[in-house]
Amino acid sequence: MQGQTHKRYAGSKEAKTRNLFPAFSVFSRYLATWGTLESAVYHELISREVPSSTRGSCLSSGSISGNFPKPVNIISRSHKKGPYSLLLPILSSVVNTLILFKHNHSHCIRTSGMANCPVRESLRSFGENSWIFGNRLILSYEPGNSPNNISCGNNDFSYSISETNEPYISSQSISTYFPLIHDAGDAHAVWKVGDAYLKISIPASPYSTREHVTLNSLHKKELCLGLRIPKVLYHGEWDGRYYLIVTGMPGQTLHQAWPQMDESKRQECIGRVSQFCGDLATQRADFIGGVDGRHLPEDFLTSENDTTDDRFSHGKLLQNCRSLGMDCSTFTLYHCDLGPGNIVFDFENDSIAVIDFECVGYVPKDWIRTKFRLSSGMDLEAYDGEASTEWRSRMQIRLGEEGFQEVAQEWMDWQVAVSN
Repeated sequence: MQGQTHKRYAGSKEAKTRNLFPAFSVFSRYLATWGTLESAVYHELISREVPSSTRGSCLSSGSISGNFPKPVNIISRSHKKGPYSLLLPILSSVVNTLILFKHNHSHCIRTSGMANCPVRESLRSFGENSWIFGNRLILSYEPGNSPNNISCGNNDFSYSISETNEPYISSQSISTYFPLIHDAGDAHAVWKVGDAYLKISIPASPYSTREHVTLNSLHKKELCLGLRIPKVLYHGEWDGRYYLIVTGMPGQTLHQAWPQMDESKRQECIGRVSQFCGDLATQRADFIGGVDGRHLPEDFLTSENDTTDDRFSHGKLLQNCRSLGMDCSTFTLYHCDLGPGNIVFDFENDSIAVIDFECVGYVPKDWIRTKFRLSSGMDLEAYDGEASTEWRSRMQIRLGEEGFQEVAQEWMDWQVAVSN
C-alpha cells in the first residue's frame, strides 16, 4: 500500500507536468498570431528531448549532474515587435521554468525530492541483495558474520553498512523487506534490521544534540546505570534527515510486558527505573541542554506559541523553568521520555534496557518527577482510563519517596498563561 501511495503521488506530479504543456501551446500560438513568437520557436522549445545521459543523474548531496536543456531567450528570437512585446521577458522566464520543471520531474528524483517523501518511504530496493535508505545508506546481504556487520542472530549471514554518492535511479521501488516497527507520522520511522534497529527522523531542531552523541558519551563515562543501553553502529545526517543504527535490546517493551508482570515484578521494574533516574542525576552541568551543550528538544518546557529555532536553547528553557519556580542553581542529567515504549523488559534474563535517547540532557532536578505527572505519552497502551496511567503514576510516587519534587500544577498554570 505504501508503494502504491508513492506511485500515485509521482504519477499525479507527472500528469500535472504534462498538462501544462498543451495549455502553453495554446497560449504561445495565440501570441504568435500577433507577431511576437514564431510557431517554430514553440515547437523547438517544447519538443526538445533531454539527453538520456542525464536521466537519473542525481547525486545524494542534492546536486544534479548531467546536461541541462539550454535556456532560451525568446526576445532575441522574435524579429517583430507588437503590442505584447512587453510580455516577452515574462514569457521567456515561464518557458525556461517549464522546461527545467519537466526535466527534473520526468527523469530523476533529486535527494531533495526524496526528502519530501514521508520518512516511512525511505527504504528502497537496490540490486538483488542490497537496500538503500535515503539515497545514500546501503545495507547489503552477505554470507557469514563479520564483526563490522549487523548480525542476524546466527553466523549464516549479516548485513554490511556502506554509503554511496553515485547517482540513484528513481525507478527503484519502495521495499518492505525490513519490518517497519514504528511509524510516527511523516517525521520518524524505525526498521528492524537483523539484530539491530535503524531509525530515520527529521530532527526537532537543527541545533539539538544528536542521539549518537548522547549514547557514545554515556558509554564513555562508564556509568553504573544498572540498566542496559544501546550501542551505536552507524550514524549519518543529510538533507534534513538523521540516520541512526543501534544494537537491539532483547525483550519486550513495557507496553507488552506490563500486563504479564505480577506485582513483585512491577515493583522491581519501578524501583530499577527510579534508580536509573537517580544514577543519571549524579551527572551535573551549569546549563540546560544536551550532553554536548547543544539544544535539548524538550517540547514540554517550551511554549506552544514558540516555534522559533532557538526555542530549545539554554536561554529560552532557563527562562521557562524559572517561570515554573524550579530550582535552577544546577542541572542534572535526565532521560526525558521514559515511557513504556522506551523501557524493554527481558523475562528470560530478568534484565531491563532503556532505548530512544533522542531527548536526554541536563534539566532542573524538579523536572524529573514532573514529567511523569504530565506526559500522557507515558501511558500504557494495553489499558483504558485510569489504568493506562499506572506506570507513570507509580513512577512519580516512587520518585517522590526518593526526594524528587514536582511542579505539575505550576506547569499547567504557566501553559494557560502563555497561551492567552
